[in-house]
Amino acid sequence: MPEVLNEPKNLGEVLLYEEENYYYSRDEIIIAQDEVISIGQVLARDDDSGEYIALNLADGEAAGSDVAAAIAIRNIDATDEPVETVVLVRHCIVKRDGLVWPEEMTPEELVTAIEQLQALGILIRR
Repeated sequence: MPEVLNEPKNLGEVLLYEEENYYYSRDEIIIAQDEVISIGQVLARDDDSGEYIALNLADGEAAGSDVAAAIAIRNIDATDEPVETVVLVRHCIVKRDGLVWPEEMTPEELVTAIEQLQALGILIRR
């Protein structure tokens, strides 16, 4: 029986288009400590610290944690300390199936988060 190889998710499974000068579509940010982020994960910005965290609709402690603000373009493990990285924040097109959303999202919350990303110029396509 042939060996089956499982390739990890890559940016091509998330990103359809970004500006030719990709630093127009991307920004350098800091992922908050204790976060483990997957490629394609929708992120929010903690208004108090300015650091980014996974979009979390149930977290009432971090102001801004329920507002979609960016998309991760690589896996990030910030369990030990904050991590500086680059994420998509504007003028790009991403694949809906490539995005990682909170598990507890309702259809209405999903529509709101998509609208928040669209306001940033992040378009989501099937």
